[in-house]
Amino acid sequence: MKEIEIWSEIEADIYHTKIKEFNEKFGQPKTKRRLSFRFGFNSDYVTNTRIRITNGYAEIMHKTGSNQKTFVRNETEYAIDNEPNSILKMVNFFRNILKASDETHFYLIQFENSIWDIGDYEIKLTH
Repeated sequence: MKEIEIWSEIEADIYHTKIKEFNEKFGQPKTKRRLSFRFGFNSDYVTNTRIRITNGYAEIMHKTGSNQKTFVRNETEYAIDNEPNSILKMVNFFRNILKASDETHFYLIQFENSIWDIGDYEIKLTH
């Protein structure tokens, strides 16, 4: 799947105002709760690999492409077992690969998305 993403950061009060505004204009959003383990090399700005658990569904997400203010990336998803020990084994697998270099990162990210599907695109607010 090809993803084109335009993003910016907003203050908390603007976030809550936009949630109300979009609810009135587009109806109730889909809600996605996500825990994400992100892995990578510090010098690689075009590859994004993570194990993510979204509403209880685990997968590996691999994105390649632009990493600027406007993202144009290709996404590849790999479903994995939802069992916690299997997920932890995959996390350790990626961490072990990255141990070969000091120029790596490993982030644990937790967030909630409110998503309004607007036909050809979607609006996503994340906190």
